[in-house]
Amino acid sequence: MDEGSIVNNEITIVTAFFDIRRGGWGSFGRSGDRYISYFKHWARIKNNLVVYVDACYAEEVKAIRSAFGLLDRTIVVPVDEVEQCDRDILLRIETAMRSRHAWVFRRWLDNPESWSVKYNYIMLMKYYFINEAVKKGLASGTIAWMDFGFNHGGEVFPVAEEFDFEWNYPFSPKIHAFLNRSVDELPIFEIVRNMNVYIKGNLLVADAGSWSELWHLCRSAMVSLTACGFADDDQTLLLMAYRERPDLFELHESAQWGDALKNFGGGHLTMNDVSPEAPESRGKRWRRILREKYIDWQLYKRKGSAIYEQYKR
Repeated sequence: MDEGSIVNNEITIVTAFFDIRRGGWGSFGRSGDRYISYFKHWARIKNNLVVYVDACYAEEVKAIRSAFGLLDRTIVVPVDEVEQCDRDILLRIETAMRSRHAWVFRRWLDNPESWSVKYNYIMLMKYYFINEAVKKGLASGTIAWMDFGFNHGGEVFPVAEEFDFEWNYPFSPKIHAFLNRSVDELPIFEIVRNMNVYIKGNLLVADAGSWSELWHLCRSAMVSLTACGFADDDQTLLLMAYRERPDLFELHESAQWGDALKNFGGGHLTMNDVSPEAPESRGKRWRRILREKYIDWQLYKRKGSAIYEQYKR
């Protein structure tokens, strides 16, 4: 298919894959071949699909869609040097993450967002590539971002054959984001530290115009973080974007990673059972209670002051 030929009123999916050599990342390790197998699990979906990918994987991606008879609904855009797409932001991330202080500030030191410059850069570039697809006429109307490794090869939706459908849903012209936890007022630096995820980054839906807004909001959020000596992945940037422009967003509750697809147009998809969350440990519960009592005591000592009036429960 020629690059300018997708014109539709349904959902166009955009995704991307760049091999940042995750194979040796311990529990976060995933080889390029594993990502290809993840993609193959959902690649029979019949929507128009735009894929930005390392040039060395372009033919393999085409072959997978061709095997499902969907090459005519597929645009593969080879990218030779993804690091050159936004060199300025990459250098900002590198500078921020060079600091040992920024690393030890984090709760989970092995997580890639704590130490990998390329990981945080690639996560931000999701929104760059959708913006590029819109600017170049490769995608229009309602556009969904779906991670290349979406569903991790059957982690949530085990039956690959059930992706043999065209995903449609009457989304309103907003940025539709799916929550991992309720949005609160916790300062961003504390969220960077404790690494809680509020908005899931694996699946997002928006109209074409909103994607351009989201790219600029997320890039601006990364600039702000790096100016303060930090960097983080797309999920924290999404929260920052939401706080900056909540009017652009429509947030949806989501119980499980990926279940948004089932709840918004993929009702036939079989889902694995959700593993129940582990109960709060006794030690963690007591630490939380002691912290709350300490804060209450600090407020009580200031009773009658402006501080007390501002922060009392």
